[in-house]
Amino acid sequence: MADEPAAAPAAEDEVRRLFFAVLLPRPLQAAAEVVQRALKRANADLKWVEPENLHFTLKFLGDTPVSAIPRLSEVGRQLAARTPRARVMLRGLGGFPHNQWPQVVWVGCENGGLALAKLGHSLDTALNEADLAPLDKRPFEPHLTLGRARSNRGLKGLVLSLAQYGTVDIGPLILSNFALMSSQLGPQGPTYTVIEEFPLCPPADKAGPAAPPG
Repeated sequence: MADEPAAAPAAEDEVRRLFFAVLLPRPLQAAAEVVQRALKRANADLKWVEPENLHFTLKFLGDTPVSAIPRLSEVGRQLAARTPRARVMLRGLGGFPHNQWPQVVWVGCENGGLALAKLGHSLDTALNEADLAPLDKRPFEPHLTLGRARSNRGLKGLVLSLAQYGTVDIGPLILSNFALMSSQLGPQGPTYTVIEEFPLCPPADKAGPAAPPG
C-alpha cells in the first residue's frame, strides 16, 4: 500500500497579531498630524505614528490563532449592539510615564472620554468571560499615541513643547464603531488591516419609540 501524502498544516496553526481599536476619520488624522509637526520642531528622537495609523487601542491581543477570529468577532458584535454611540472630544497633550519624562506622547480625551473608557473596560471583561484573553492588569486609560521615544535626545525640548501645546484641541470624535484589526510588522513600521468593524447602537434618546405592548 502506497504511503499517503503528508497532510498540510492546519489553518488553525496560523497566528496573526490582533487588537481591537477605535479608528480616526481623515479630518482628525489631519488635525493630529498638524500637532505632530509642531512637536517635531523640538527635534526629539521619537518614532512618530503615521497619521493613517493613528487609533485608540481598546485591547491588544498579540499573536492569536486565526481560528479564534470568529469568536472574537462575535464578542465584538454583541458588545457593539448594546453600546450607544457617543461624542468624544480629543483635547490636551501628555506623556507617559509623566510629562517631565515623556517616553510616549499622547492626546487625551475630555468630554465623552468616559464613554470610550467604558467601552474599553467592557471589551476587556467580555473577552475574559469568553476565555479569549486575560483581564488587563491596569485599568484602561483612553489615549491617542502620537509618538514613542527612541532615545533621550531632545527630551528637554519636547517637555517644553508639551507645556506649550498642552491644551490643544484636536477635535470631536464621533464614537460610532470599533474594529478588530491585524498588524503586520515591517521595516517601515506596522501595516494595519481591518478584519471587521462593529457599529454601535443609537443613543437611548434617539433609538425611536418603544413598540406598543401586545
